[in-house]
Amino acid sequence: MPREGIARAVAPVLAAIPTNNPAPATEDDITELLHAAWEGSDPS
Repeated sequence: MPREGIARAVAPVLAAIPTNNPAPATEDDITELLHAAWEGSDPS
């Protein structure tokens, strides 16, 4: 996926997170996680 695809991927990822997910996830959280994955970084 090109780096520009990260922004387009955030909404579908958020929509796929179940409402009973134990940790809340925000758009910023998902964006940060996807950027880290794209760069090959450890997101923790």
